[in-house]
Amino acid sequence: SITVQLGDESYKGTRLEYYSGLYSAVPGLLINGRAVYAEKENWQVENSDGHSRGILSYCEDKQVWGILLSGNKFSSGQKYLINGDYFSFDPCDFILSSPKLPDSYDIIKASSVQWYSWIGVMSSVSHFSLFC
Repeated sequence: SITVQLGDESYKGTRLEYYSGLYSAVPGLLINGRAVYAEKENWQVENSDGHSRGILSYCEDKQVWGILLSGNKFSSGQKYLINGDYFSFDPCDFILSSPKLPDSYDIIKASSVQWYSWIGVMSSVSHFSLFC
């Protein structure tokens, strides 16, 4: 399990601090050979399609680790089974990301670098920490 702490920025009306907490590797789910981490159930936050969940995944195209908001079964994107529920997401549709980390298979390498927010324009995240 990984603990993520986020600052108080907002994304489309959702405060990122709501996605702070414990993320666990999804058993049997690898994207491009890398583990995918899902936020432990956090149903405080809803998007326009219903509930969403924080996902921590690697985007091969951009070579970054990112945190994104999953949608429910009504959202577009690839559907993945996570803890008995289907969630749709694109690993490259992140709201926060590490800088480029080519060939990074270990999420811990992303814990010691500056992360960036993609809310409107790219900017440094005021507070981000990731640890085991």
